[in-house]
Amino acid sequence: MPYFHWEPKDGVAVVTLDTPGLPVNVISRGVKEELYELLAELERDATVKAVVFVSGKPDNFIAGADIEEFVQLKSTADAEQLSRDGQ
Repeated sequence: MPYFHWEPKDGVAVVTLDTPGLPVNVISRGVKEELYELLAELERDATVKAVVFVSGKPDNFIAGADIEEFVQLKSTADAEQLSRDGQ
């Protein structure tokens, strides 16, 4: 599920975050994984000199963590790993 899309504008990658199907953007494992892939792609693109992040939502950028993922945690170790991964 794509959370990000970007377009080049005079050497600047304008990256839009837009969590599909939700009224606000949230940080989830999927968003984080896609962000890492996107950053690697942008780093490899020699035409990109700068990056600007914008929201696809009209009233906010990111509301916070996807709390639905919290209820799926099975152990303290899982919670600690999720917290570390978020850093």
